[in-house]
Amino acid sequence: MPVREVNIPKPDKGLRALGIPTVTDRLIQQAISQKLSPIRRKLRVIVWKHWKKPRTKFRKLLGMGLPNLQARIAWCRKKYWRLSKTPQLNTVMGIAYFKEKGLINLVERYCLVR
Repeated sequence: MPVREVNIPKPDKGLRALGIPTVTDRLIQQAISQKLSPIRRKLRVIVWKHWKKPRTKFRKLLGMGLPNLQARIAWCRKKYWRLSKTPQLNTVMGIAYFKEKGLINLVERYCLVR
């Protein structure tokens, strides 16, 4: 039994099922997430290196929805690995970005299988 189900009363006199994951499921999901975090960071480094010129980086970040002031990170001279952990790149190239590119999210896949 992977999920404990609890019924919560709704305002319109109905019941809504709420699934609470068990401790082992949560532990496995956290372990998978911790193993995938450095892989996603390395992928951000690869994408950042692929955009060679600062002007290209700036335009791509603006195109991904980053505000103008935050997109100025494109002219930063820090090393790639250090930049891959910044909040700007984390928001723009998060899990949704890589999912859109075709990368499978193993935590979601585990939840579906379980």
